[in-house]
Amino acid sequence: MDSIYGALQAALQLLDANPVLLLLLLMGSGYLLGNIKVLGFSLGPVAGILFAGIFLGHYGLRLGPAAQSLGMLSFTVGGIAIGLGTAGGLLAAGLGIGYMRSVRPTFGRLPEATSWWLMEFGLLLFMVGVGLSAGGNFIDTLTSAGPLLVVAGPVVLLLA
Repeated sequence: MDSIYGALQAALQLLDANPVLLLLLLMGSGYLLGNIKVLGFSLGPVAGILFAGIFLGHYGLRLGPAAQSLGMLSFTVGGIAIGLGTAGGLLAAGLGIGYMRSVRPTFGRLPEATSWWLMEFGLLLFMVGVGLSAGGNFIDTLTSAGPLLVVAGPVVLLLA
């Protein structure tokens, strides 16, 4: 039993030290989890990745600062970081690519399958981050407010 616990601790330390490996593991395991069918119903890859992120986030795994700042546009002025956040980075990239496409119409043209894959990949990365962030408090919240959430969910759905 101690050898299994030691192996799990070593695996968690490896994932904590390698955020890219953590992202890939979560996307792969969540995708597989989302494709499991129970009585003809499956969660789908996005929900599977969210639950895999919540599970590992509950055990203390978090994305490091480098992985959290992926796509962020920020400048350091006088020792103070000033930035627009992730949305600003996406906006600046979109403006640059839009300008290049107006100058050269074939710039940035992607096959439809590639475009779809990139959109899905971005959503899956987002769900990994959300799951890891929520996982630390998920079980505590579920045990303290779980029955109320189970009742409130259908009520909100019916009133909407």
